[in-house]
Amino acid sequence: MAEGGAVINATISLYCHVMLRPRGDLKITIDSLDLDESVSYDDLDDLFGKLDNFDLFRSLLKLIKPNFGFDLSVNSDFPSGSGLGGSSSVMVAVLGCFNEFRRDKWNDYELAEMAFQAERLNMGISGGWQDQYAPVFGGFNFIEFKKDNNLIHPLRLKDRTILDLQENLVLFETTSGRNSGSIHNDQKTNMQDKKVQRLVKKNVTHCYEMRENLLRGNLTEFGTGLNLSWKLKRQLSNKISNDDLDDIYEYAMANGALGGKLLGAGGGGFFLFYVKTFSKNSFLSAMKNRGLSQTLFHFDHDGMQSWTNRDTLK
Repeated sequence: MAEGGAVINATISLYCHVMLRPRGDLKITIDSLDLDESVSYDDLDDLFGKLDNFDLFRSLLKLIKPNFGFDLSVNSDFPSGSGLGGSSSVMVAVLGCFNEFRRDKWNDYELAEMAFQAERLNMGISGGWQDQYAPVFGGFNFIEFKKDNNLIHPLRLKDRTILDLQENLVLFETTSGRNSGSIHNDQKTNMQDKKVQRLVKKNVTHCYEMRENLLRGNLTEFGTGLNLSWKLKRQLSNKISNDDLDDIYEYAMANGALGGKLLGAGGGGFFLFYVKTFSKNSFLSAMKNRGLSQTLFHFDHDGMQSWTNRDTLK
């Protein structure tokens, strides 16, 4: 987008766990509980020459080019296609593991940029930048996307604001499948439409308003602002929502939610709703009757964490 964009994001306590153990030979093994699959390669060239379900890892390893064999184990607290930036979190976590064995450490911006290059450029998976930046930096961030650079502005929210948000934001998995790449591609095509360009510009302006409400602790306004964000977003592509998702949203709004949005590109995954404190119990009961159960979380402020333990070096 020529005029740039902006998003507010926050990291939550649904984690990707990656373990890396160097080997004494050049063999490479990858065990992914997310994919329910394990693979083994003779060396890096063998990995690059194969066609399998591990293309994201292959793309990242082409950037890293490790000169040693290793065992890699991956498992996540969230399902694939959740809209929670899961694939990007995996990429960032893998990079964090390899960074532990470097003398010249990659900094946070380099980690985010490398994850972006592996997923968006090398793999050609459409999407924005925030999925890679959020897990690296952690916490609440306001991110401005400019033509020449991306600016990360940590939001210094009061503790009571964060606690209120944590109590009043409710997360539900829709169980609907999604393909974020196809949704982003559709949005890119639609960006040629002047009406869609105006909607995007309005959404960016609204994002700045949402930031001010957060900083001032105006959470009721923030909650109702989510409703406008969703209404604007769902007009960007007919792939973002569907009848089932619309029914869930309308049901939630009729039972106490002030606003909400589908996380990620859309099409499925998780819905996030803002509900006032004394409406929460009746809201949760109604959603349970609708067949939706709450996914509990708390906000995480640390971002990607990596360390070396004795088992890794054995």
